Amino acid sequence: MGEVDGQKDWETLQKDKALRKRTRYKKERRKAFSSKPLFNERFMRDEEVHAKIQKDIETYIRVEVRWEIFNRINPKRKMRIIWNEEKAYIAIRTLVDRLIEVGMKKEEIGVREFAAAGLQGLLSHHFDNSPSAAIKYVYPQWEPNHTLRVVPQGYWQNEAHVVEAVRLVVERVRLEGRNVDPSEGKLVDIWLKDFIELGFDRLIKLYDSVYRLLKLLPEYKNLQCWQMKMRSKHCNVKEHIVEISELVLREARRRRRNPLLTFSDLTAQDFFAVPVGVKLIKAYKNGVNKLKKDLTSSLESKSQAKNQPESQEL
Repeated sequence: MGEVDGQKDWETLQKDKALRKRTRYKKERRKAFSSKPLFNERFMRDEEVHAKIQKDIETYIRVEVRWEIFNRINPKRKMRIIWNEEKAYIAIRTLVDRLIEVGMKKEEIGVREFAAAGLQGLLSHHFDNSPSAAIKYVYPQWEPNHTLRVVPQGYWQNEAHVVEAVRLVVERVRLEGRNVDPSEGKLVDIWLKDFIELGFDRLIKLYDSVYRLLKLLPEYKNLQCWQMKMRSKHCNVKEHIVEISELVLREARRRRRNPLLTFSDLTAQDFFAVPVGVKLIKAYKNGVNKLKKDLTSSLESKSQAKNQPESQEL
């Protein structure tokens, strides 16, 4: 009998020890979060620190909100949770309410927050992986007013929504003073990071190229891949040697004030004077002679292809 009582006392001691440790950790985290606000107007306007705030939010969910949800839906501490309507309502309502308390809007709650709270399975199996559907389950009167950073399931399947996002990126780059106009000799200065900073990672995965995204806009319908400063795996600059060399030749005639210049008169300096030309000559490892040789053969093949239909007609 004494051994049984001693075993119970030892188990009680271990439980109390674990409880004190968890309580102390939660108090430390609560103190750290209360020392500075998670969200305020200055932070929400600053894109550079948004990712850091997002990490703090996820830590808050994992440390505090997840334990609260677990204790409320599973007071007996069973290993497996069988979801029903009541448990799902309690879990989602607790998560949403706690995130609203720290300054998040319902529209900003995404899959990442549900996963941090351990509700990824509930979201994927019962709500088709849609945070909006889950939130609407506990707030039936709520009508989502989505930003482009957090969108409902299947939002990017509509091309009009993709065009809206791409136009937002282009306008932001223009306001920063970078070139977005594929005019004579200039390169479009739009990069992958411009989409990622605005939270459009999903678009890059769907279209696999910034160039393909820009081609969706009417003003970039005639955009060539070599007119972009960003390198693309879908673009081989050497395949566009004739178009780029023609552009370099026009710029060289204007700069050197000699309208009689030909392709054979071009020098490495002429290519380096035009951003597009720099891209081409670097592809040849600064070898202008090899570049001219390929250019001559490309011009000859192009002229032969042009004259071939005429000979067939004769």
